[in-house]
Amino acid sequence: MHQLFFYVAVTCLVAVMGQSPVTVCQPAVYQVNYTNLLTGDTGYIVADFSKDLMAEISTKTNIRLVKDFKNLKTYEIPNNSSCRQSTLSPCKVQHQCLPPYARLVPQQTGAIGNPRSGYYLTTQTWEIPTAYDVLYRITYTSHSGIPAWPVLSQELGYRGTNNIYQFVSPLAAITDTKALIIPNNCVPNDVLAAIKTK
Repeated sequence: MHQLFFYVAVTCLVAVMGQSPVTVCQPAVYQVNYTNLLTGDTGYIVADFSKDLMAEISTKTNIRLVKDFKNLKTYEIPNNSSCRQSTLSPCKVQHQCLPPYARLVPQQTGAIGNPRSGYYLTTQTWEIPTAYDVLYRITYTSHSGIPAWPVLSQELGYRGTNNIYQFVSPLAAITDTKALIIPNNCVPNDVLAAIKTK
């Protein structure tokens, strides 16, 4: 098995400055391992953009967080048992392709691999501003004819960085077939709050 090393290029690689962000697209279906560099949490993310669903499965907490982008709902499922439903903020919605208002950050262009050896993929970093005082920054692989794979992501709020994720071992398939299944027993958060106050 080959190990993937991250290499920060000393010289800035030239990016295609005129590139439209809507041409930067992830695979329609994928699974990728993650590490949250701020919290130390690890796990994997599963996405199926044809269903507008994404799930984050933590291997540390055993919590599965399913995001329904179409209906703006989040389902928190600890240990695959109970289920709690809440509203998903529109700034958390992700799409297969970048929105037209995403901005390229040329000074953060780099490479994965070793450019000196010729075995590497260039990367591009994009910023996606939202109406909720959150700036989403994500670095993708950038190679003609290949889908954009997430490498790093950072969520910047008005209080600073909320999350920094590093992604490795991407697959253009979903091996966890139950990851996106939403249980029928999900209780809305507002119902739970009413029960606790009684």
